[in-house]
Amino acid sequence: MKLSNKFNVQNTGKYTALPIYSQDEILQTIELVAGIAVASQEQAQGVAQVTVGLQLIESVTQQNSAVAEESASASNEMSGMATELSDLIHRFKVKTQ
Repeated sequence: MKLSNKFNVQNTGKYTALPIYSQDEILQTIELVAGIAVASQEQAQGVAQVTVGLQLIESVTQQNSAVAEESASASNEMSGMATELSDLIHRFKVKTQ
């Protein structure tokens, strides 16, 4: 008895239907899988670039925070110095003619 190409005889003797694909369908599937692989690599590169960008933003944010703290400290120090200078100036008396 001759079996069709659509069936495969297994050790159990049962028939199992196997799909038959044309060479064009197989090539199309290979192209699709290759396209998915390329798209996945491009997406991974994009994610890596976004990660680098976020790291740069975080670094700049930390630097800005440090500068803001230094500026606040310098402002407080200058305010104290201005008050001290004002007190010193008020000790002087200027004669008017």
